[in-house]
Amino acid sequence: DTNPIINRKELALLIEFPGSGRQTGHETIRRCYADSEMVYELDSSQVRAGTMNCFVTVLTPFALDEQSARLKRRVKIIRLTQEKDCLSLQYEADGRTCHLAYKLDLDKGLISGSRDFPKYEWDRSRLDYGPIHTDADFSFVRQGPAGPGRYGFVNGCGILYDGASLFRTPQMSSYQFHSSSFRTADHKWRAWDGSFG
Repeated sequence: DTNPIINRKELALLIEFPGSGRQTGHETIRRCYADSEMVYELDSSQVRAGTMNCFVTVLTPFALDEQSARLKRRVKIIRLTQEKDCLSLQYEADGRTCHLAYKLDLDKGLISGSRDFPKYEWDRSRLDYGPIHTDADFSFVRQGPAGPGRYGFVNGCGILYDGASLFRTPQMSSYQFHSSSFRTADHKWRAWDGSFG
């Protein structure tokens, strides 16, 4: 492409790596026939099968006439498990607080060793992300200075916030082929969001 798209000059991007002790840096590189800035965080360590590593990068666009200092350090890592398979973040801006929970290993919380289906139960599968407890792959809770709070999740049975239940999917009957019987079981919804407070 001899006529590359050029970024707008009145905007900038704040890039942060919260909670990281890793080496970071930047270099000028040539990409799509234009000079670009590459920003990186690197880790060099031995990794074994079944282990994970986690990188958290926060991108905040802002106008160049704004002060970037007021945008810094809005995100904190609340919880990152030793196995690096569950991550909880807290984001604060404009009087609002948003808690974000990420299940990085999507098999975490699944029940093994049983012939029953489904392979999850709310009481056995939910994970502790600090203020949020959920079995969802992703969830959030947002509270602001005024109005109701908001919550949502992807692929889960429910969500607790500070010990209070915000939502639970209704239980259903699940046919068990190995025993030719039905049992009451939890089930996951692909996505759900709502308000509270």
